[in-house]
Amino acid sequence: MRLIFALLLFFGFIRAMTLEEAISLALSKSKTLEGARLEVEASKLELSAQRQAFLPTFFLSYRGALQAKAQELELGFLGLENLKSSKQTVQSLQLGLRAQLFDGGLRASLVDISRHSLSQSKLKEIEKEQSIKLEAGLAFIDALKNKELVEIQKKQLENVSAILTQREAFFKAGLITLSEVLQARVRLAEVLRELQRAESQLKLSLQNLQRLTGQEVKSLSPPGDIPQVKPLEEFLKKAEQRASLKILREQARLLSAQRQAELSAIYPQVNLDAIYIYSDQNLAIKPRGNFQLGLSVDFSIRGLESLRRASAIFEREKAILASLEEERELIRLAILQSYEEYLISMQNLNVARENLKYAEELFRLSKKQYENQIITGLELLDAEASLTQARKAEAIAKYDVFRALLTLKRNSGEL
Repeated sequence: MRLIFALLLFFGFIRAMTLEEAISLALSKSKTLEGARLEVEASKLELSAQRQAFLPTFFLSYRGALQAKAQELELGFLGLENLKSSKQTVQSLQLGLRAQLFDGGLRASLVDISRHSLSQSKLKEIEKEQSIKLEAGLAFIDALKNKELVEIQKKQLENVSAILTQREAFFKAGLITLSEVLQARVRLAEVLRELQRAESQLKLSLQNLQRLTGQEVKSLSPPGDIPQVKPLEEFLKKAEQRASLKILREQARLLSAQRQAELSAIYPQVNLDAIYIYSDQNLAIKPRGNFQLGLSVDFSIRGLESLRRASAIFEREKAILASLEEERELIRLAILQSYEEYLISMQNLNVARENLKYAEELFRLSKKQYENQIITGLELLDAEASLTQARKAEAIAKYDVFRALLTLKRNSGEL
């Protein structure tokens, strides 16, 4: 049982990472996305706090004082004894509720500001999530591409090594000159340098993928067949719901709410107060505690400050709406470009696959012709180099298609 468990752990540990897993790990590890989520929570709390402004305000005030002397009301001129009007120690208490009946729409505007700010925070989180998905997806594709290029270089190393071994045997048999052996050795050295360069690129791409996912990458699983792509019009239609466009719309609504908040200052504020007042300062007044129900109207204005601020906000609101149209056009152009890149990369892939078939057949025939001394050794090396370049071109074109697809989905906001 323990052996089975250990084997399961081992194979689970070396299981190849998929594109979906890489994206999921990058999302869970991203500090940027975590910060965006915290910003959403902060905006929720701010909205909840603003909504509390509609509740009545409870207030409590207590004051205790020690007077230098107790006060008396002089009644001697009436032939009466002086009346003690206060104690040396006095205290007073006020408590009650204040409900704001009218504020010119200030509280509603502040709630709208917080609500639009919350919407913006959520939309910014979506945009950051999309960007992280694209970054992780491209890093995964680059790592896969570099891994395949290393394998291609290793195949070239095997081919050139086999050619060199064959030439050394032919040289010993006196069938070829030393120069052909030296040609193969020079080409082998070039192939080794190319392999080292490819392995270095693979190492860097794996390190970048590890940085994004937070896990050491042991093996990668290819993304499978190239999916069928929707028509361009559907991507353009989907882009109308891009979070970046919604952010600008919410910003315009937020500015509109700020403008309303500024305009509310020109209206009076109406408050209803229910107060209990207690004081023992004047002993002649009874009862010492009493309830009051009051209605107050407050109005204050300082020149045209609020109107000027509202006008300034309105100008910024128009600027946001103008930038919204510009952003929409930029997104449209980005989709058109990425869709064109996808079409071009698909054409390049088809051409590369066709060329690879020819290169494979050319190398197969060249090996037989060289064995029969029909072609020179240099021509055989050229045929092998053509095969390697065709393999590289096919691999690069294939992963360029996946890169174009990821970018296209990101630009339309559906990655």
